[in-house]
Amino acid sequence: MQGRYTPFEVQNIMQTMTMQVLDTTNFGDVRIDWPTQGQPAWKVSDDVAFVRATQVDDPYDQIRDMQWQQFDATHVANVSTYVRVWEINWCFVGPNSFDRAATLKSALFWPMWMLPLGGLAPLTEYGAPIRAPELFDGQWWERVDFRAKFNELVTEAPLEQTIASVEIVVEKENGIKSDFTVEGI
Repeated sequence: MQGRYTPFEVQNIMQTMTMQVLDTTNFGDVRIDWPTQGQPAWKVSDDVAFVRATQVDDPYDQIRDMQWQQFDATHVANVSTYVRVWEINWCFVGPNSFDRAATLKSALFWPMWMLPLGGLAPLTEYGAPIRAPELFDGQWWERVDFRAKFNELVTEAPLEQTIASVEIVVEKENGIKSDFTVEGI
């Protein structure tokens, strides 16, 4: 089976790519999880990004190319190839959140990011980063959201057992028997 990333694996790929684009080596600057203590684990002056990957329904992912292929003498595979659509959501917080979102959006057009994405192909119809300041604990936090879609080619080939041969015995009324063996059904 090819393709078939989990949301966590896609988030890891996007976290690495985002860190490279933003020129940081600190995983705390680009996170794939949220603080569990109930309050932010960073200051209002810190720049932090969150990455979330979600598989989305898309008409393109409803199209399936299906073909039967012989695997060996007793197995066939129903090979199904299709495109899975992922939506990646970035939430940037901090004083430089708009510039960081704009930098990421521009980077998605750079050809050098295509290979490290591990088979995920970006769709180049991106919306603008959305500024959405957030009131938290009596203080306004700068926040910008950005999202993009990526296609993943998926091939599934579950093996199914077949019958190698069948023996057929035909018995006529006059008692004459005919014995046939059919192979490669």
